[in-house]
Amino acid sequence: MQQEEQFITNFSNLPGATFSVAAIVASQCGIPIRPRTQKNDLYTKSHFLPQAVCFPELLRQNGYQTALIKAADITYTDVDIFAKSHGYEKAIGFDEIIQTYPEDELESHLGTFDGINDKSLFEYAKKQLAEFDPDKPFMLTLFSLDTHGPNYFKDPSCPVVFNDERDAFLCTDKIVADFISWFKTTPYYKNTTIVILGDHLIPYALNQKTPKKRSTYNAFLNLENSLKLDTTKTYSTYDFAPTILESLNIKLDNRAFGLGRSLFAKEPTLVEQLGFSYLKDALRQKSDLYEHFQTPPKKRSGAYLPYQPGTVLNATEVLAYADVYKKVLTRNYLDTITLTLPKRPQKDLQLKIKFNAVLNHKHSVTVTANDVVIGRVKGTKYPKFPFELTADIPGNALKDNKLKLIFRNDSGTYYVTHMGISLEELVITEK
Repeated sequence: MQQEEQFITNFSNLPGATFSVAAIVASQCGIPIRPRTQKNDLYTKSHFLPQAVCFPELLRQNGYQTALIKAADITYTDVDIFAKSHGYEKAIGFDEIIQTYPEDELESHLGTFDGINDKSLFEYAKKQLAEFDPDKPFMLTLFSLDTHGPNYFKDPSCPVVFNDERDAFLCTDKIVADFISWFKTTPYYKNTTIVILGDHLIPYALNQKTPKKRSTYNAFLNLENSLKLDTTKTYSTYDFAPTILESLNIKLDNRAFGLGRSLFAKEPTLVEQLGFSYLKDALRQKSDLYEHFQTPPKKRSGAYLPYQPGTVLNATEVLAYADVYKKVLTRNYLDTITLTLPKRPQKDLQLKIKFNAVLNHKHSVTVTANDVVIGRVKGTKYPKFPFELTADIPGNALKDNKLKLIFRNDSGTYYVTHMGISLEELVITEK
């Protein structure tokens, strides 16, 4: 016998889980996103916390079919890289979904935040479910968008009740409820746990008075009768990871996964055990373990390729000298160029370089040569490309004939969005 629904409300809003992609990581990996999780190192852009373990990859290793469908751009905040790094066979977003509709219907499927509306998202989810092998277990993750502020979207088929943003929430409630009602009529429902989560609190006040004590929405449907959420617990987003695993009857050592503690267990959550203030501060401290999570799975080649001063390298040729991750926003971005000169220069060198893209909020890059800062380039809010930079490379920076140029992204953003530096032309000459 299955239970209809359980939920818990005593929520603690902890760092590292307060925005959308961070909530994904916290609830599926039990760890935070810390500032510059992806660093400014484009080499890591093919991976997302590569040494961490998240539960979708455990499910996939044990025969689960896995897919993640996001109503918005799947590449925004690197959700596609997270999914591919941590167990999802498919990572589907706006571009893939919109292509399934005739051009004359496109407008009716659009919502807010340049994404698909919730009604269309859940209709698309039905198609994905039909593609799963019915004889194998599956995990399907959906990210809806209509309730993403500040521009909420209400489907025209839903009634106007409040004439404000609450109508969008009521509408999404109905769309989700309709999907679950449909799902109950399918053969999948008998052996499937449904988990509905709000990713994070609304970070600003709504037009209506917002209560001081707020919780992220959560609901666990179709649980076995033996599973009971302890509704007296104080929880955080991190606690959803082990709770979801245990809802699938998966046994966990210490009822824990990462920083999360099962909400079915008697053992306290970390926020109960350590206290909110202490845990909040601890999550912001330096952590060697967390640094290990970010270690690339493969070391850099470290190869210094021969370069003759005066040779002009264009955008394609410069890639041979660079540590790169290709196919980020359809361009080739780099952060490091390693050159071997024919001999150690006896005098200063001059670097001339053109950037055809600098993707960060400040449009700013710092250039170092063998760890010596040699120049900075900064554009306006809406920069014109190419940027150009001429800088001297001091002879004392060259202890031998090897030259390592590093292009540091100066954005300083907390978020894990695509940040790139793309070169159009580079040439080094003797002064």
